[in-house]
Amino acid sequence: DLPGTRDFGCSVAGVDDLDGDGVGDIVVGDSRAESSPNNLYGAAWVFSGRTGAELFSVSNNFVGGLGFSVGAASDLDGDGRGEVLLGAPFVLSSGTPNSGAVYVYSFHPYLTTSAQSISASQGGLIQLDLDFPTQHAGDSYAVLMSDQGPGSFQWGVEIPLSLTPLVLASWRGQYPQPLSFGMHGVLDPFGDATAFTGLFASPPPRLIGRTLFFAAIAYPQGGVAEAASIAVPVEITQ
Repeated sequence: DLPGTRDFGCSVAGVDDLDGDGVGDIVVGDSRAESSPNNLYGAAWVFSGRTGAELFSVSNNFVGGLGFSVGAASDLDGDGRGEVLLGAPFVLSSGTPNSGAVYVYSFHPYLTTSAQSISASQGGLIQLDLDFPTQHAGDSYAVLMSDQGPGSFQWGVEIPLSLTPLVLASWRGQYPQPLSFGMHGVLDPFGDATAFTGLFASPPPRLIGRTLFFAAIAYPQGGVAEAASIAVPVEITQ
């Protein structure tokens, strides 16, 4: 189902690779996502250019037709990723109706991988790099896994995976891959951690051609998740 309503797709633009998978992504606007007779509450979504999965969204009942126009900017904040530009032409500014504004949004995936696929015939390891904001330094983390694609469920925050038995098993530290290291732990003083997942050569044939999705969460010990990464796909090829 499309996330927008009346004007979903009124603006579309290609943007830089925001999720770190090597493929540019797409931003889509909807200037009337939640409209009333007197106001335009706009919204915008960023989708993966590789999988089509939703990466980020901006809404929050934003008055002013946010998403009427969308665009991309080069790396403005020095984090190595481009930014997304969202136009809101009907914003009231300094008492002037419809004076308009452009808002700059910087997104961070919090999870990147060293590769997007593993060869079943050769086996191998993929490195997963977690990079949460420093406010989560010292928090616990877990890398969750789903075999049914990206989705959404709530556990403190929205986690972008389909809630499956595999997600629950990975929360308990149980992974189908025999090579999985550092998938649970504590974030360092910078909010970072490194994990690994992989396969021995010639795994069971049922795994070949499947795509697994990973998402990392950060949570205080004994608490619920306070931050979640995007869902990152890893395909098991021949």
